[in-house]
Amino acid sequence: MKRRYSILTAMLLVLTIVLSACGTGNTNTGSTDATNTQTDITSATVPETKPTEKVELTMYSSNQSGADYLKVMKETVIGKYQEQHPNITINMTLNIDPTGIEKQQLAAGAGPDIVTLDGPTSLQMFANAGYVLPLDEYISKYGWDKTFQSWALDTCKKDGKLFGLPGGVEGLIVYYNKAMFKDNGWQVPKTYTEFLDLCKKIKDKNIVPFSFGCSDFRQANEWWVSMAYNAVLGNDEFKKFLSGEKNWDDVALKDATQKLVDMWGNGFIYEKSAMVSLDDAKNLFATKKAAMNMSGTWFISEMLAAKPEFEWSTFAMPQWNESGKQMVPMALSTATGVNANSKHPAEAAEFLNWMWGKEVGTEILKLGGDIYALNDFDISLIEGVDAHVTETNNIIEQASKDNNTGYCSWTYWSPNTETFVWNNLEGLYFGQMKIDDFMTKLNKEYEKDKAKGSLFKFSN
Repeated sequence: MKRRYSILTAMLLVLTIVLSACGTGNTNTGSTDATNTQTDITSATVPETKPTEKVELTMYSSNQSGADYLKVMKETVIGKYQEQHPNITINMTLNIDPTGIEKQQLAAGAGPDIVTLDGPTSLQMFANAGYVLPLDEYISKYGWDKTFQSWALDTCKKDGKLFGLPGGVEGLIVYYNKAMFKDNGWQVPKTYTEFLDLCKKIKDKNIVPFSFGCSDFRQANEWWVSMAYNAVLGNDEFKKFLSGEKNWDDVALKDATQKLVDMWGNGFIYEKSAMVSLDDAKNLFATKKAAMNMSGTWFISEMLAAKPEFEWSTFAMPQWNESGKQMVPMALSTATGVNANSKHPAEAAEFLNWMWGKEVGTEILKLGGDIYALNDFDISLIEGVDAHVTETNNIIEQASKDNNTGYCSWTYWSPNTETFVWNNLEGLYFGQMKIDDFMTKLNKEYEKDKAKGSLFKFSN
């Protein structure tokens, strides 16, 4: 999921806990405040079996992941790693915004050994600031250039150097109440006209077409913007904006933004989205008050935990035109690097290699998490994978085959453009900002990123 509400991100970040098994660096966990309450979790001590140096690593993880997942991560992921490394003590601190806190502490020369970020965009920002170490010396040692899919590994590079490892593969898709669709004779839309007609039919039944909420996580606004920009432009055209060929005040992006604003204004996206949380939005869908929810693949695990009393399924959003094509914006759930001030970078790199390996990825997948970006990772050969995970993976594979995958903000957008969008979208919704002003200011942020060389570097 994107951000702290992504179960995969949370689980993967939690995996980093094991990182402590890698070595000890700066263990300063920094100060806390009213909005970032932190809780220290120290794993149980494992009896030492050989006289090796005792080390300790620190890391942060989101406190928004479910208790069941934290339990599994602590007992299986951390426990298994520490059985193999009895000299390691793993200290994890839970807080509401790992990336934000890390940014403050790393700037002061402190922070955790393992730097767990909400995506490659943040990793590139941290690399620019010198907060994380280049890891090129470990590429050949662990064979990362062969085990990871090249496109995923490339997202964690800056100026040709590798600064972290990619998390799981995520995609934005539509979750829908299959039973409700069947009862009302609604069909999965194939074109933009069918999509709008469906939303209107649902609204006329006094049912919310799309549940959504972001009062506790404004960044979630960018999920819908990512979908709108990709669905209107298509991946090849939108790539021109991301790579610097076109400006962000272009009429095409303005049209995509207006279509999204109109969707919210027509009540197709829950009109109280700014006042309800992501959990509230999930409950709207799970309690049949909303027919659909547009979210990331991380939402599968949340639905499995919610156990709704109806049959649900997923489909790819049709492009917002009459092409009949679908669109699945893609991203990576997280990116993980090593603190530039860590005293044990080699141990940290060793842990990263294990954390993002096939064994851990298999366990994550069984929990409903995202698929690791590994070359040799065929989920059809893994027993115990939920049918919803398989179904969604098939949707993503088909979209990839048809060249209908797009670019989510937290992996491919430049830092200032990403932040501006999720911070100001509601101003458009509520009429506090005119769309021309929005596009002009968005382009100014884009120009700042372009001048700094912070645009995403596509490999081809």
